[in-house]
Amino acid sequence: MYNHTKFLNDNSGYAFDLAIKWQDLNLNINQSSFDSQCQEVAKLIDIESQKLINQPNQLQDFSYPKNSLNYLDTNLSIMRLSFVVDQNKKPKLIEINSQTPSFFWECHDGLLDHYSISDQGEQSYKNSLVKYLQNQVELINIKLNRVTKPRVGLVCCDHPDDLFQMEYIQTLLNTTNTASYTEVLTIEQIDISSKSTVFSAESSKEFDVLLFWYPIEWLAVEKFADGAMALDSIFELVKQNKLQIINGMQSFIVQNKEFLVHIYETVNNLPDMFLPSFYTLEDFKAKFGSVDYIAKPIFGREGQGIFGEVNEAHFEGDLSDSYYTDQNYIYQPLIQGSDLIIDNKQYKYTLEKWVVKIDGLWQPAGQSLRINDSQDLIVNNTCKWLPLI
Repeated sequence: MYNHTKFLNDNSGYAFDLAIKWQDLNLNINQSSFDSQCQEVAKLIDIESQKLINQPNQLQDFSYPKNSLNYLDTNLSIMRLSFVVDQNKKPKLIEINSQTPSFFWECHDGLLDHYSISDQGEQSYKNSLVKYLQNQVELINIKLNRVTKPRVGLVCCDHPDDLFQMEYIQTLLNTTNTASYTEVLTIEQIDISSKSTVFSAESSKEFDVLLFWYPIEWLAVEKFADGAMALDSIFELVKQNKLQIINGMQSFIVQNKEFLVHIYETVNNLPDMFLPSFYTLEDFKAKFGSVDYIAKPIFGREGQGIFGEVNEAHFEGDLSDSYYTDQNYIYQPLIQGSDLIIDNKQYKYTLEKWVVKIDGLWQPAGQSLRINDSQDLIVNNTCKWLPLI
């Protein structure tokens, strides 16, 4: 079960035992303004993705598994926004992590509590994740017409990091008495009973709610043991109101990086935070010429499948997995970001910011820095975490 000390011991060098203050980043924006802009960005993302959902024919032009478009909803409620800082010290949005936006513990209260760091900054986000979870469960109970607390399954991959994140969420649900029962499961451990309920193959417990931290694009092609398509089987129950999913299919629409291009091409007066994004390298070069660029698979994860140019020299990430290299790509200007000096050593960083929807309104939540040695071209999965207060 959730054990932050063991997690850090098993991931040596994973996090700094200190925090950095917002003002020490010397950005061209204060914390309050950044939070307000993130709220506006989240609201825009929510509105624009709802527009697409209300025009399903248009979604056919995007690279979504076809069966996923049978189960569209409008319940986007949590995202982790990833920013780089440009040469003008302004944060620029490079990715929207909405469908499986992990790193709860690192960006919310986990690291701060572990190292006994008091967040006395301009804006404290203490308990923002708890408030979000409680609100989601309350809203779901209304949908399910329940008066008792729901049984919540927390579903993820079998990777130790993902299990740790889910166990952290489980701890928050349990200590706040938000659910009547919780269980962390891998995707292989869930099944559907003859009476059309989702249950755990480990404990035989049934669930009313799933916090589904498993990539929908994977689920769309996977099957249960009896041959039934996993995505269809689960989301049919949602359609029948026998099950609810926290942060459901709308989050999947947003997770596709083609959505960033759609926003860039279609939204007038786009906030300055958005980094230009393009469907093709030809479109990119028509706009920027020989500017450094990075190409990303639309459902890329962990830096897999990336490539690009810097100073007119080609670079490549890990291109060994055809699952990623066979996907469509988007193209963005490569901003290597500002350097951060800690103990006389230079690092690159991304700024990771959570936004959550509570009672229908987007609110700023936890944040942290994800940093790499300065010689690394991009921040990748060898990063360390640095709490930001």
